[in-house]
Order: sequence, then structure tokens, then C-alpha cells
Amino acid sequence: MPRVKLKGLNIRRNKTGKWYVSLRSTGKLLLTVEGTRDDVDRQMESADFLHAYASAERQRLRQYAAGTFGALSERYRLGKSFQALAPRTREDYTKVLLFLSRCADYSADIIETADVIEMRDIAAAEKGAKFSDFVTAVMSNVFREAIEAGLMKTNPAKGVRRLYKTSAEANRRWTETEYRLAYEAAPVHLRAILAIAKNWLARAGHSSADLGKLPCRSGHGKGAGIRAEEERRQGWGDHHWCSRRTAELTRRNEGW
Repeated sequence: MPRVKLKGLNIRRNKTGKWYVSLRSTGKLLLTVEGTRDDVDRQMESADFLHAYASAERQRLRQYAAGTFGALSERYRLGKSFQALAPRTREDYTKVLLFLSRCADYSADIIETADVIEMRDIAAAEKGAKFSDFVTAVMSNVFREAIEAGLMKTNPAKGVRRLYKTSAEANRRWTETEYRLAYEAAPVHLRAILAIAKNWLARAGHSSADLGKLPCRSGHGKGAGIRAEEERRQGWGDHHWCSRRTAELTRRNEGW
């Protein structure tokens, strides 16, 4: 029987004699076979394997038929709204789009709310409730942009219930006791950061995102993010834990 000649495959056998066939460019596993190389060749000629290979190649090349969910997803991925996302969010959504690649060949016209719920539940079972919320959000984004472009009429993901429930204790402000315990337990070089978070951000009306924008040497020197002038304006005076004196002591103790 002639062997099937397909490009870009990695065919290997482990020490126990089990064969693995994967797409070399992405590492996606397509087939596992226990037997001889002839058995592998026979499996590679099957309709199931050829479909799996074609799907993997299409995903690698990001080529989807017009009107499919894959085409709409790729349009969303390359769009301005996706590119404008924060790096961390864009990374999370990219993982979701990879997860949703299993729906790439579905015609967008026949996708219903029940299909979105099914994908949500599969995501929850495989990767957890929080990931399933990302799946619902991304699908909704894909459909919403398709509607704006006149490619769909309704959003099947609209109104789908989210499964992940945050704790009532999540993201709340620390109590004074909790802050004191954390401050006393922290290494010297981290105490200034805790003090910045508690005093400067909270009292000066900044957000937590501002903390990440401070230069690495904030608190001392010409590039200080906290200055005595700010202390005087806020009326913190000698009681401000993040004064330049604190930063100077921190730098001296840690060898900055």
C-alpha cells in the first residue's frame, strides 16, 4: 500500500514502541498508534486523520471559509479593539481563541445561544469557571464586531450567564491590622512599596495601575515619584511612611 505523503509531519516512536504523529510547526498531536510503521501509515490514510491534518493546517495558516466562526474570530483578532487590549488581557483572549478553534468550521449563521452555553460548559469542565467566563466574553466580542460589520444579525452570546463568582473578600482594601502585619513581615526593600500603595495611592487619589508606572527608583533621587512637595501638599509631614528618609534608609540597608 503506498504511503500517504503529507508535508510538515513529525513521526516518532518512543521506547515502548508507541508511535506519535504531530504537526511539526505547532507540535499539535494528531495521531497515536501502537503497532508497526505500516499500522501508522494505514491510520494516516484514514478519513479521520486527513480531516484532523487539514484542520490543523488550516488553523496554522489561519485560513477559514467566509461566514464561519473561524473567519469571524480571525477578523476580531486582527481588529483594532483586540489590538488595543492590555497585554495581559490580549494574552488571555488569545488562549481563548485557541480554545475556540474547535468551533472554527461552524457556520456563524447557525450558531445559537445553546451552542455558546455548550462551549461555556466545556470550558468550565476542562479549564475552570473563570476561563469559561473568558470564553463567553470573547465569543460575545466576536459576534458584536460581526454585527457592526453587517456579517451577523444577532449576538448569540448576549445574556449568557457567567459561571465564575468572585469572593466577597476579593480585592477589598486591607484593614489597618492586616497592613501592619504585612509591613512588619515584609523585607526592608518591599516596605517602601507597601507604604506607597497604602499612603500615596490611597490618599492622593491615584489608582493601583499608577503604581506600576512609577520608575524603579521611585522614592529617591531626581526621578522620585514621591517628593517632599507632594508630602507638604497632602499634609503628611513626618508621619508619611514613604518619605525620602524612608527610601534613603531602604536603599542603604539593601545596597541600592
